[in-house]
Amino acid sequence: MSQFGGDPDHVVIHGASAGAGSVALHLVAYGGRNDNLFVGGIAESIFFPAQPLVSELEWQFDRLTQQTKCNLTDATQQMSCLRGLDTQVLQTANVAQPFPGRTGAPLPLFYWTPAIDGDILPDLPVNLYNEGKFVPVPIMYGTTSDEGTIFADNAATPTDVA
Repeated sequence: MSQFGGDPDHVVIHGASAGAGSVALHLVAYGGRNDNLFVGGIAESIFFPAQPLVSELEWQFDRLTQQTKCNLTDATQQMSCLRGLDTQVLQTANVAQPFPGRTGAPLPLFYWTPAIDGDILPDLPVNLYNEGKFVPVPIMYGTTSDEGTIFADNAATPTDVA
């Protein structure tokens, strides 16, 4: 950061939409343990997907290891195998797939999502905030007008609307 004129001892994290959700999760990481990584946060138009338990997402990891031929018996070997793969192999396997027991839609909307793992995310963020288990730094929250406009169907023109 100092190479760009920043002060590495005065980092303010910021995010919009999913990035704002990341800011909120950073504040409750490890039950609010303060490692002095940042002195404040800015979260704009927070978006949070569901935070399921790791056990509820294990099928995603199992599919990934099968598709990349990293389905070894030892978890450490699996991670080592995945880390050693070419980026293209991982990108090819990185597609939303049906929930277990289904062959088609609906697909998970947010296939890879933060999960309550008992460590980095020890509980639901709302519970951690309610219990005061967050990094106590100044935080600014805001919203964005018309943020979803970019996702609107651009095929319709004003003349198409009756």
